[in-house]
Amino acid sequence: MCFEQPKSWAKWSPLAEWWYNTTYHSAIKMTPYEAVYGQEPALYVPYISGTTQVEEVDRSLEARERVISLLKLNQAHAQNRMQVMADRNRREKTL
Repeated sequence: MCFEQPKSWAKWSPLAEWWYNTTYHSAIKMTPYEAVYGQEPALYVPYISGTTQVEEVDRSLEARERVISLLKLNQAHAQNRMQVMADRNRREKTL
């Protein structure tokens, strides 16, 4: 995210942190938010464009949705890279 939007990363880092902390982690079988606070995080409801009458709010929420999409895409790429690196050291064994 910092690479693609270097001038705006500070503005969106709290959203990135919230998104990461409310995403399920298979290692701990829950979200980090749930591990710390003992309850599930608030449900995220995606914004539907044009549902507000205030244009500035609409632009801000649309920008938030774009950043969330970018975060998801970047995490998927990172997970794929980690899987490729892990698979390099694996081999099938026959008994």
